Amino acid sequence: MKHPLTAQRLKKALSDLNMKPQELADRSGVSKASISQYVNGSHAPSNISNRKMGKILSVNPLWLMGFDVPREENVSDIPVSPEKSEPIIMSYYNQLNALGQETATEHVRLLTLDKKYTEKSVREYPSLVRDPDADYLTVDAAHARTDIQIPDDDDDPYDDKIMDDENF
Repeated sequence: MKHPLTAQRLKKALSDLNMKPQELADRSGVSKASISQYVNGSHAPSNISNRKMGKILSVNPLWLMGFDVPREENVSDIPVSPEKSEPIIMSYYNQLNALGQETATEHVRLLTLDKKYTEKSVREYPSLVRDPDADYLTVDAAHARTDIQIPDDDDDPYDDKIMDDENF
């Protein structure tokens, strides 16, 4: 599958910085062979490679992938650690191994696909790490069956057997 938009944008970003693909490979840690494939459009970069290249090229990785977003990444709204000049989430991210970083990146990417996490107006939740339980998940009580007619004097002996069954 061809990826012409990614290739075009990568070439543009390299050209604007007067940078050679080899220099991008050296500075980003992405292999020269991979960058060559991205530049010719034969392959699309992974999220991790995209992030690494975007950082070196000073462009939004989503723009590099071909999404309709501003070229420059707007980082002014990201909370920054007081002792460092990096976003707080990066201190957690940097503690992860390569597999953990790839997994975290994918989780964050999935969050960006949901409007409740990307809209500017934030609804307050009781917990910082999870949404409140949906109303339909709360247990009200056991209810009588309404799909069939059950006589009032119906004492089904099987009901008691089920309740007394140790394997139930």
